[in-house]
Amino acid sequence: MKLGEVLMAPLDVRLRKGIIRKPDIAFMSKEHRKRITSQRWGIPDLVVEVISKGNKNQDRIEKFNEYQKAGIPEYWIVDHFQQTIEVFT
Repeated sequence: MKLGEVLMAPLDVRLRKGIIRKPDIAFMSKEHRKRITSQRWGIPDLVVEVISKGNKNQDRIEKFNEYQKAGIPEYWIVDHFQQTIEVFT
């Protein structure tokens, strides 16, 4: 059974008017497939960001706050330097 769609960057996700993010990985459940357009995705069910040396604070603070305000139900931060995955719901 197909649960939904998973896409990797580059992918535009509209969090709200004027706020577009490009998560590394996003999942949209089949129940929310109407949020997908040919140009961008609406609020996905899961967002995954992989930390790189230059974006650590952006992923942990700025994007975390934006994803939370947008109502994204699950956000994963993958830190391959520390070999950790943090799951926020």
